Amino acid sequence: MSKKYLFSLVPVLFSMSCATTRIFPIEDGNFKIVIHSATESGGYDKALGDIKSYCGDRGLSYEVMSDIGEYVGVDRSVKAEVSASDNLSRDERDLRHADTLDRKDDNRVTITFHCK
Repeated sequence: MSKKYLFSLVPVLFSMSCATTRIFPIEDGNFKIVIHSATESGGYDKALGDIKSYCGDRGLSYEVMSDIGEYVGVDRSVKAEVSASDNLSRDERDLRHADTLDRKDDNRVTITFHCK
């Protein structure tokens, strides 16, 4: 595989690791987008960009009907305890792998919208 090909995949792979997206139709011509992302703000940014592209590809603008952002990962207090005990069991050269419970899908953003 050529280096040029590998480097062209880096942005695609990076964007895939940041958020996962799903857009589906719901009642009355509206759509719902669900984003799972490492951060809530990153999820909103990705969702609005995807909505703009989705409607823009159809030559339309969009209107957001409702939105919900929520943390859906491991309870943060449990995550802190596990991370702290995990760090105690590692030697110093392995500390760079701390916080193994952080996930790219800890936050979910759900937006209902329609193209107009």
